[in-house]
Amino acid sequence: MASKRSQIEIPQGVDDRYLRRLYASTRAKQERLFKQDSDRFALVHKLRASALKKDAKAARVKVPPLGKHTVAEARSTLAVLRKRRPPLPPIIRGHNPTVFPPYSSTFTSSPAPSGPYMEFVPWAGSPNASTGQVGSTLVTWGVGAGIIRYDVELPYYLWAQGTYRLTVTATVSGIYYLYSPSMFSFAYSWLALNVWADDANFAPDYMPQTSNVLCERFLFFPGRDWNYVSGQFQASVEFVAGDAPTPYIIGAGTTQQVIAMDGCIAGMDADTTINSLDIELL
Repeated sequence: MASKRSQIEIPQGVDDRYLRRLYASTRAKQERLFKQDSDRFALVHKLRASALKKDAKAARVKVPPLGKHTVAEARSTLAVLRKRRPPLPPIIRGHNPTVFPPYSSTFTSSPAPSGPYMEFVPWAGSPNASTGQVGSTLVTWGVGAGIIRYDVELPYYLWAQGTYRLTVTATVSGIYYLYSPSMFSFAYSWLALNVWADDANFAPDYMPQTSNVLCERFLFFPGRDWNYVSGQFQASVEFVAGDAPTPYIIGAGTTQQVIAMDGCIAGMDADTTINSLDIELL
């Protein structure tokens, strides 16, 4: 994955050293912001799990472990759902001011999810700057938590001072799956579409961004829950470019999160294509 993060296509006529310096600034922000998000994600999971364990102890309830039969049932259900998953439309090609694939580079959060109970499979070699493909299969079979972020990005020259709106359009073909054996355990699944703009040249701490939460599902009681997360979605961020004309690094992608207490299952498949990035001066 480290090699993917370093791959950058430099457009013809652009100063290679200058653009790589801009990307280095953007990378530092992305890593820092993702670490902050991951730390908050882990803290919320830890506090929630701790509270439920105390409740279970007070109620003298022992949460059953995840059995092989339950895992087999879940895998069977996911296999059936995946066969009927809605297809993604063809990849769109075009020109500015709306930007279509191919993009210039990709970002993968580090480290990727790992652990004895974690299933993590990037979709079709995601992230893919040529096609705009991002996303993965992310499942925790038993206790565990995982978070992964994929982005595609490119340099974009803002031609005048003012307020801009950057809009990403993406298509998603996904599935979530949750299983919980007890009222004292929980499973959680989350998917968001992100869009951002980075003034890497002038303002090292200025990186306006927003997320459109496409799916957020909790299971706090015994049972199972699953469904498709599919369709075309958008997310927009507005920002002031007071130092324009200047180059920005702009990008979009998805973040997936899953959490499961002991005995639970939480999964999020999210095959996503970043179809376009549209930027307009308001």
